[in-house]
Amino acid sequence: MTALPATRPADRRLPPQSCSARWDDGDLPAWGTASQAAFWLALEQPGPWGRNALTASRLDPALGAELEQRTARAGGRTLLIRKPGSSADAPVHDGHRASRPRRIYLAVGMPQGSPLLLTGEIDDPAELLRLPWRELAEGHAPTAPLGLVARLRPQRLGVLLVCTNAKRDRCCAFRGLPLAARLHEAVPDRVWECTHTGGHRFAPTGVGLPSGLTLARLDEPTGRELLDSPAGTLPDSLRDATHLRGLAHLPAVLQAADAYARARWDVADLRASTGASLQPGDPRHRPDHQVVAVHPPAPHARKRLLAVRTRTDPVDRPASCGADLGPSQFYDVEPLDD
Repeated sequence: MTALPATRPADRRLPPQSCSARWDDGDLPAWGTASQAAFWLALEQPGPWGRNALTASRLDPALGAELEQRTARAGGRTLLIRKPGSSADAPVHDGHRASRPRRIYLAVGMPQGSPLLLTGEIDDPAELLRLPWRELAEGHAPTAPLGLVARLRPQRLGVLLVCTNAKRDRCCAFRGLPLAARLHEAVPDRVWECTHTGGHRFAPTGVGLPSGLTLARLDEPTGRELLDSPAGTLPDSLRDATHLRGLAHLPAVLQAADAYARARWDVADLRASTGASLQPGDPRHRPDHQVVAVHPPAPHARKRLLAVRTRTDPVDRPASCGADLGPSQFYDVEPLDD
């Protein structure tokens, strides 16, 4: 396993019993912890967010619930986003929020190795219900020539979504809000606050689109390096067990193996597949670990076998703030054929 760097300096505002502080103390790896999603839909929704933001915000809750269900059935994930530092919505007129165009992002193509980020503006979020869900579920970029899809345009530069869903977990507020604000100030229009991405214990967390790259323990230098890197490139500072949670379109065990391969063989191109696949017939398969084959791209292009083991740290920690203490489990990855 790639060694973890020393624990981050303590955040003076963050209570020591908070989940991310407890996990920082253990320097536990983040590989294999990304919430799985084959595509991502992000909808701009200013204003406050509740614990379950899609049904507890100024978005119509029935619409939010339907969007969440349709996206999940198709294998994707919907997030709400807002500009950093903007917690207020548009002015109220006659008891209703004044309408204005909202930014949307649709990230597709990750399982096929051809990630694509589409973007546009909509006046009515209900338009999203007319997305071609069957095409998205099959892994295809939407091709409908009319309606909303016709107004979406490819965006070459990626965006970074930083979780700031404070009602879900206080670590996302203490650590995510100031980080998103600083990165937005440095790189405007490519950084957004977003709702729950999972993994509060690794706050600040982020998702890079279109790749679905899911990150842990972000800070300003690593966030800037990611945003300043060429499109689709994972900088060296994020190719380690401290920061790289995984590519969201992969199952957890394969996320961990893929992350290890990227760190071990310097695979910076997020479009380059490591070919991670389970090897259930391998005689070294055990109940506590699985054998995974990877095929790093050139110049390391040959099959490698890895053991992805589930480990339990002896110290109990909360998975989120307010949760009971429990076993701290993580993935450990080791080569089998060196």
